[in-house]
Amino acid sequence: MLSQENKLRLACVTLLAGVYAAGFYQGAPTLAPSQPAAAPTSPGRALLMSVMSAFSPPEAPPRLIAHAGGMFEGKVYTNSIAALDHSYAAGYRLLEVDLNLTTDNHVVLLHDWQGTVENVYGLPWGQRDLQTFLNETATSQHRVAQLQDLADWAMAHPSARIMLDTKADTVGIAETVARRYPELKAQFVPLIYYLEQYEEVSRLGFSNISLLTQTDQYTPETILDFARKHPLYSISMQPETLNDQLAALPRYARIYVWTINDMPTQSRLLDQQAYGVVTDVLRPPAVPEPAPWVGSLPLLSKL
Repeated sequence: MLSQENKLRLACVTLLAGVYAAGFYQGAPTLAPSQPAAAPTSPGRALLMSVMSAFSPPEAPPRLIAHAGGMFEGKVYTNSIAALDHSYAAGYRLLEVDLNLTTDNHVVLLHDWQGTVENVYGLPWGQRDLQTFLNETATSQHRVAQLQDLADWAMAHPSARIMLDTKADTVGIAETVARRYPELKAQFVPLIYYLEQYEEVSRLGFSNISLLTQTDQYTPETILDFARKHPLYSISMQPETLNDQLAALPRYARIYVWTINDMPTQSRLLDQQAYGVVTDVLRPPAVPEPAPWVGSLPLLSKL
C-alpha cells in the first residue's frame, strides 16, 4: 500500500501527465543559433512550475552568517560591497552588515567610529559628516558603502538575506529603510538589541526580525517567554550565554552564536542548541544549482 507521501507524489505525476496530454505545454521554439532563447511562458509551463514548487521541500536557512560582510583581503569589519560580493561568491546567502550614522545623519555601513575607522581606513577615531568621511577614504581599497549601495546590492542578489545590525538609532534607521525600500522588507532582517524595540520595528512591516542579546542582558526565562510570544527569525547570542536553561529555545527561534571562527567550536555549539554561527572566515558548503525540472520528473525516482 502506498504511503500518504507517495500518494501525493503519484497525484503530482498524474497531474503532470494530464497537463502534457491535454496539450497545454508548449516547448521553446526552435531558433537559429544567432537568436537568443526566450523562456517559454505558456500556461502549461507556469502550471508545471507551480506544482513542482508546491511539492519541493522548503529550503533550510543557512547555518553560517557572514559577519560584517565577511573577511575580505585580510580585513574584518569592512562592511564593503566588495566583501559582500566575495562572501556571496563563496556561498553565503545570509550576511550581516553594520549600519551607523554620520554626524549629519546619513547611514553608512560601518561598525564603529573608533577601532574600525582606524583598523580598516587608517584614520583617527571620531565621528564625521558624510562628505568628510568619503573624502578621507577616497583612496582606500575598502570603499565606504551607503544605504543605497546596500539596497542596490540586495536587489541584484535576491537569493541573499541581509541582517541589519544598527549601531545607532535602531528604530530610526529601520524606519528609513522601510520608507525608502519597502520592496526589500522581506529580504532585510533588522536586529534589535532590546525587547521593547520589537513592536516598533514590527509595525514598520518587516516580516523577519532577529534579537541580539548581550551576556547577562536578559535572564533565560525572559528570553524564552519573549520567544514564545513573538515570532522571531533568530536569536543571536555569545557562546557563554548558551546554556542548559535555554534548552527549549530552539522550539521557538533559531539560535546563532557570534563570533565563531574555528570549526571545533562551531561543531561543539551545533551539538548544543545552536542552529548556526556568525563568522568572519568559516566557509559554507557549495550552493547547489536548482535541479532542472522539465523532463526530469525527480518525484518518480522516489516512488
